[in-house]
Amino acid sequence: MAVLCVITTMGTAFYFITQNANPIDQQNWMSVNMARLNNALGSNREFAVARHDRSNVRMPAERILADLYTRQSADHFAAFASGYIYNALAIDVAPPSR
Repeated sequence: MAVLCVITTMGTAFYFITQNANPIDQQNWMSVNMARLNNALGSNREFAVARHDRSNVRMPAERILADLYTRQSADHFAAFASGYIYNALAIDVAPPSR
């Protein structure tokens, strides 16, 4: 039963993250993390980076990691998502009130 509660609560948190997050920040977070992975593996593949005018720009991995706007956008999404995840963990781990 406890595992079912954890799965349900975390699933709900991820649902709220995907529905309420800024899609530009969400895409840039994925692009930055994929660029980090490709850079660590020695590749310099291009990824799409979103801009606030809703356009996509293709950049190589090294340029994505050097671009301040893209990294700040990705950090904004990570901060937004962590709030939902911490709240979900607090609900699952909190002792029952009497």
